[in-house]
Amino acid sequence: MVEQVNAGDYGRAMTLINELSEVRDQSLYREVGRLTRSLHEAIRNFQIDPRNAEQSEALSKMTDASDRLEYVVQMTGKAANRTMDLVEELCPRPAPSATRPPS
Repeated sequence: MVEQVNAGDYGRAMTLINELSEVRDQSLYREVGRLTRSLHEAIRNFQIDPRNAEQSEALSKMTDASDRLEYVVQMTGKAANRTMDLVEELCPRPAPSATRPPS
């Protein structure tokens, strides 16, 4: 990639950046999918009897923890989006001649 930038081939450098980004994204999506499946299984296998006072209290605490976790997930998403926006701002833009097909 550095060679392409130094040679002024910004189009190829951007292609390489996009390919690296795609690989990273695919890995992230696989990991999120794995975690989602694990969480789904854990929730499905989790049994609480709301008539039991101790378990009812535990359920109340879990609801609070779930709300907090949702907040953390939202804030993490916002931070990830902001980070990607900053990365895109800092990426070199191809020169106008690099994006036009040769005449």
